[in-house]
Amino acid sequence: MFEKMKGMTLKQKIGYYIEYYGVITLVILAAIIVAITFIVQHVQAREQVAGVILVNSTTMMTEETKEQEYMNDLLASLDIDPDKNEIYVNGGIQIGEGIDATMAASSIQVLQTLIMSHSVDIAFTDESYRDSFIRNECLDDLRDYLDDEILEKYADDIIYFTSTETGEEIAAMIRVSPDSKWMQGMKWYTGDCYAGIIVKPQNKDVAVHMLLRALGEEEF
Repeated sequence: MFEKMKGMTLKQKIGYYIEYYGVITLVILAAIIVAITFIVQHVQAREQVAGVILVNSTTMMTEETKEQEYMNDLLASLDIDPDKNEIYVNGGIQIGEGIDATMAASSIQVLQTLIMSHSVDIAFTDESYRDSFIRNECLDDLRDYLDDEILEKYADDIIYFTSTETGEEIAAMIRVSPDSKWMQGMKWYTGDCYAGIIVKPQNKDVAVHMLLRALGEEEF
C-alpha cells in the first residue's frame, strides 16, 4: 500500500485509502465503539437490591416525577450505595375493565413471573384489582413488619384476608393516600391505592421503609 502511495498528494493518498480500506476501517471503528459502549454500561450497571410492582398505575409516561431522586434517598438512608444499587420499578402492569385482553393477559404473566422469581418486594395496586391481588396469596402479613402504633393508627385502612391454604387471617394490604410527600413525588396514582409486602421479600428493609414513606410515616 505504501509503495503505491509514494508520489501521491495528501488528497490523493486519502482518496486511495478510503477507496480500498474505508469499509474495513469503518467495521473496525464500529466494533471498537460497540466494545467501549458495552464496557461503559457494564461498569455503570447497578445491582438490583429490591423490586416494586405497580398495578394499574396512572402515571403518564411524559410526566415528570421524583422517582429516581426518592429511590436514591431511600437507599442512602439504609446505607446502600445508590451509585452501585437500584430499586427496580415495573409500572406497566395493567389489568381490569377497559384494558385490552391481550395486554391484561401479558400483564398477569409478568406479574406472576416477577412474584415467583422473588424479583419484587412490595406491590401497589388500585382498588379495582386489590381483591384479586390479595386472592393470589402472595402477600405477607403486614403485622410482621409494622409496629403496633402504625397498625392501630391505620386499623380502618387495613384489608384482611383469610388464606384458603392455611386458614390463617393476615393483614394483606393497607390503603395509601396520594397526599403523602412520597406519593406526590412519585405520582404513581391520582387517588387512593393499596400496598402490600410480597412473601419473603429479598430486601424487607427497603419494602418496609418505602411503605412507611408512602404512608407519610417516615420523614425524608
